[in-house]
Amino acid sequence: MDPMTRTIRRACALMCLTALTGLAPGQTVLDRDKLPPQAKEVSNPPRLQSYILFALLLGAAVVANAIPSKRGHQD
Repeated sequence: MDPMTRTIRRACALMCLTALTGLAPGQTVLDRDKLPPQAKEVSNPPRLQSYILFALLLGAAVVANAIPSKRGHQD
């Protein structure tokens, strides 16, 4: 197959693909039943529990970092 025929076929295939993308309709009607549910906003977030959890995780990280590794010197 010569390069010109291959180029023409590729161009035709590309034009067909781009022409078909215009046929795909988007969602035109806004239907309230099809919308995703809205998240409920918490008016009073649990701040104390959040701080306690943060302190526990931070303490666990510090303790894990403080554990010495028992690696001997190998020469």
